[in-house]
Amino acid sequence: MAVFEFDDPVTLAMRYLNRFYPGRVAREEPDYDKYDKDALLILVRDGGGSGEYAYQLQDVRLTFEVRSGSQREAAQVANRVDALVRDWTYREGGVYYRGGFSRPLYQPEPDRRIPAYLWTVNLAFRGHPLTI
Repeated sequence: MAVFEFDDPVTLAMRYLNRFYPGRVAREEPDYDKYDKDALLILVRDGGGSGEYAYQLQDVRLTFEVRSGSQREAAQVANRVDALVRDWTYREGGVYYRGGFSRPLYQPEPDRRIPAYLWTVNLAFRGHPLTI
């Protein structure tokens, strides 16, 4: 019986979205002194999930946040990123969109009031057989 291992889902999502928004996708906010609040920033965070099921699949929740100095740009990019995530299943094998918990919701970054949209999706990723 084979054992399956899983790639980090945040890394996979960042790699996928960087094809469309090079250099704008991150796991966490840049250091305060290097952060341009007017620049487009797409954050991808691990939101948990129920983990392994059906022996070779992993249930994952990813949370996306799109920030920009322009509320209009933040809204447009958030809707586009949401569409790209929903379409990921058809662009790469081993990725399965299982639904969203909400649509991109306007939630300005609390401290600096930067326009931002936030939402969480449920995905499944196929693992890779591990040979020991």
